[in-house]
Amino acid sequence: MRGFSNSAVGRVLLISTIIGMGQSFAQSRPDVAEVLANVGRVYKTANQYRFRATITSETRTSGKKAVTSAAIVVAVQRPERIRFDVNGNGAAEFTGMYIGDEIAVSDGTSFVYYLPKFNQYTRTPLRSNGAVADSITPMGTVPAFIEHIDEMFLGFYKVAGAFSDHARFLKEEPITVDGSTVNCYVIEMDDPPYSRRTLWVDQEKSVVLKEIMDLLNPSNLPSLTKTTVFLAAQFSGSLQDGLFFFSPPAGAKKVDAFGR
Repeated sequence: MRGFSNSAVGRVLLISTIIGMGQSFAQSRPDVAEVLANVGRVYKTANQYRFRATITSETRTSGKKAVTSAAIVVAVQRPERIRFDVNGNGAAEFTGMYIGDEIAVSDGTSFVYYLPKFNQYTRTPLRSNGAVADSITPMGTVPAFIEHIDEMFLGFYKVAGAFSDHARFLKEEPITVDGSTVNCYVIEMDDPPYSRRTLWVDQEKSVVLKEIMDLLNPSNLPSLTKTTVFLAAQFSGSLQDGLFFFSPPAGAKKVDAFGR
């Protein structure tokens, strides 16, 4: 190149390469608002789904730390089929402090409620003389129980798009789900007034595969970090009928009331 030394040419080429890399990176950054809107669309329109997850909660109070963990299995096929299976020392967060581990299953005709601490279960028909029973689940009807589970685990994802103004793209990162590597967008979002969430969103399916929620410490209340890892997640395709079948564990007793 006439009029330029080799070193000057090298600097020009290096600058051009850096600019090109910066433009390429800028082009690859996702539209966060669009990503979160797609997430909301998936969860709002899901009439059937299943997931398996571990949820770990770390609570900190006055320098002391407590850690609990729960393993969750959920399968839903609206209007009246559900499986909810939770166990671990953190199970009571999702079932109530006096319940702990539990399995609740409806196949569309009857509702089974199993408590491992008693090794007992109840089985109640969804209908009696053609009328729908209204108090057969912890929430009343099976559809009401489905809505409760749905809101508890997926409710935030339905409205994630509303927080796009407080969201930031951090990076792309692959994670392993159900034995497969899935490329994810990692998005951090503020959830006023005290919490911050980081979501790993499947780039192709717009499903959240990991979440870390940090609840900051307001007015000396406990701080909390909750990590949810989805080991399997399915929001399309058919579900296996076996998900909605309850097989009593060895020695389990069918009862009309627990503890008897």
